[in-house]
Amino acid sequence: MKFAKLLQSSFQEQQIPEEWAEHAIQYKALKKCLSQVVDELKLIGLEKETLGILLKWQDQINKNQSPAVSYTFEGDLQGFAPKIILKVDKASGLPVSAILNNYKIEELDEKTVGEPPEVIVSTDGPEYQRIEIKLKSDTRFFHMLRSEVADLQRLQKTQVEHFHGSISILAQELASTTNPYDGRKSKLDMTVWRSVFELYLEASIFFSTHERDLGTRTAEQADAQLTWFKNKLNEQKYSDQFKRKKNLLILKSFLDMNDQILKCLYFQKLNETAVRKILKKFDKRTALSSKDQFDDFFEYNGKYVESVSRTICFEISNELIRTIPQIDDYICMICSSIAYKPIKLACQHLFCLRCLVKLRRMNEDKCPLCRQSVVKAADARNLDTDLMKYMKLYFPRETKIKQRENDDEIMKEKFQQNGLDKPCCIM
Repeated sequence: MKFAKLLQSSFQEQQIPEEWAEHAIQYKALKKCLSQVVDELKLIGLEKETLGILLKWQDQINKNQSPAVSYTFEGDLQGFAPKIILKVDKASGLPVSAILNNYKIEELDEKTVGEPPEVIVSTDGPEYQRIEIKLKSDTRFFHMLRSEVADLQRLQKTQVEHFHGSISILAQELASTTNPYDGRKSKLDMTVWRSVFELYLEASIFFSTHERDLGTRTAEQADAQLTWFKNKLNEQKYSDQFKRKKNLLILKSFLDMNDQILKCLYFQKLNETAVRKILKKFDKRTALSSKDQFDDFFEYNGKYVESVSRTICFEISNELIRTIPQIDDYICMICSSIAYKPIKLACQHLFCLRCLVKLRRMNEDKCPLCRQSVVKAADARNLDTDLMKYMKLYFPRETKIKQRENDDEIMKEKFQQNGLDKPCCIM
């Protein structure tokens, strides 16, 4: 299937909104304009084969000299024009007349190329002739491509702003339905959301922080990870665990937003492919090297998918997921469980009370993280009572488990001190 048709069928397959498709790269129109470029080059005797001869000569004879054929853009982004520059060795057997042997103004078809190209022939030292050619058709081609890329970039900016707004709204709604001060239902739903977000972070749908596959997901990879996330939600029946109906609606909105982000990635990836393919086709049909010059002149790097993935993932993580406090932010780095009761050392590192007591018993004075001598100086004033209340409020299950473990450990120590840790035998 030709790429123009494949592009349209892909838009339909991915259910790309019509308002997005209106801003897509018009590959078919650009391809038609490219044919006009080829026709204009042919009319002035610069077929691909002729340029190929010059490039071959450049490779074999003139390696250390300036290029025999170069293609550049002059002007600025609002008023630029591409230009072909030929540097011909007078002794090479390729005189100007041979290169432009078909260049006859009267043969130029106005319907095909409009006004004739501008050709300037000059001397570049005693050995070379310099020919500068400004076509009309390639100017139209690149102005069309530039306009469509700029239009696509404006749409991209609008999409990012839309996602930013959606994330902010969801964060506000989530905060209002999981406020632990509102009673038992809110606390229970907050725990469910914590599990949902832990699963979401594990899925790493659009951007992975895992060392084995660090970086941006392709649209296909993101699709697979999003499907995995949805399947896990269904398997573990998280939707049945919510006590408040509004949280079900928020979850649906969250999943819908991820579907839209995925569509956005597919759409932008297809457009990046269209730009890459039309530039590759331009170079193949004309033997001109336009891609590198286009990328440099228009500062086009084709990395939109990567930048959007990073931006959206950062906002979801920092604005939405952090609405529900995550236990990883309150872990004691010694025992790897919640740092309850929390002792904040003078170096500002946080540990649970039991682990600090053990360090003191071992006559250890250095902080396990920064190695400052601050452990022995800690006393009751280092207990962060506000944070302890916060942990009990937002992590009720985890703090109860930790307190039970602490009580069991204290009881065991007391038995050991009294010599009651050995098994008892009843006669």
